[in-house]
Amino acid sequence: MHSSNYRVVGFTQEVSLAELVELGRKHSIPVFEDQGSGVLVDLARFGLPGEPTVASSIAAGADLVSASGDKLLGGPQAGVSPARKT
Repeated sequence: MHSSNYRVVGFTQEVSLAELVELGRKHSIPVFEDQGSGVLVDLARFGLPGEPTVASSIAAGADLVSASGDKLLGGPQAGVSPARKT
């Protein structure tokens, strides 16, 4: 779940995508990542806080990545779900 609309503080820990991919491969379970609004280009090169791009998540091993197409590209309500080729 992408925390674009909330933050959890206190005694919490986040699992990395790399850890999930390793666990998924070990147990033959597909890995899904929700990126919230999603990012198509690396924003760090513009001095903005870094976020994983859809392509970098797929390259890191995620089998399916979802993003909010209307927030990502503008326009009417839409969803985007690129998948890794198998």
